[in-house]
Amino acid sequence: MAESLPATAVVRVSRATFDPNGVAEFAALVTKQADYLVPAIKQLPGLLHWYTGVSPEGSTVQISVWDSEEHAKQLDTLRQMVVVARGEMEAIGGTFIRPIINYPITWNTAAATTEPLPPTAVVRAGLATFEPDRFAEFDALARKQSEYLTPAIGQLPGFRRWYSAVSPKGSYANVSVWDSEEHAEQMNDLKEMAVVARGEMAAVGGITFHPIVNYPMTWTI
Repeated sequence: MAESLPATAVVRVSRATFDPNGVAEFAALVTKQADYLVPAIKQLPGLLHWYTGVSPEGSTVQISVWDSEEHAKQLDTLRQMVVVARGEMEAIGGTFIRPIINYPITWNTAAATTEPLPPTAVVRAGLATFEPDRFAEFDALARKQSEYLTPAIGQLPGFRRWYSAVSPKGSYANVSVWDSEEHAEQMNDLKEMAVVARGEMAAVGGITFHPIVNYPMTWTI
């Protein structure tokens, strides 16, 4: 079923990389940062969901859903985020990937369950880039693909949420939440995604797919 979101809703994806050998230190820092980031973020208007994860492969992600781009941009000036947390991460070797993109949400779907996420939960981020002047073409295709992807994804065990979003800046994102990495990995073999949807995107031409990462969840709001 689709989550009820305002037409202006966006999903924001912020990433940083680090030496995989330092994953324990980095994960510990990200967990500690929740102590001051959670209350600071909660006081911002417009927040719908927040997921922070750290991958042993050497990257961390902050994925949040907002009711508008205007509200998502509050993070650009939130001192606890852009000064304190960023400074702490850079001090132990974190490198931030720019730009941070607020993606207008093209379509979404969610499981019916209201149970809390288990400790094994992961957030999966699949990103691709294309020439910005092709935005209308890729956005239209993403909307069309929801007709067969929504039922296919919804029947997978362990599925929680899915956001498909296309940015006019030339970037495409599929962000999803799963009960475990094993459940998230089902997407690798889902024909509707791995063969049909990916093939349709590739057939349009001019799109570059980036590595998909499953991030063990560190904290959520």
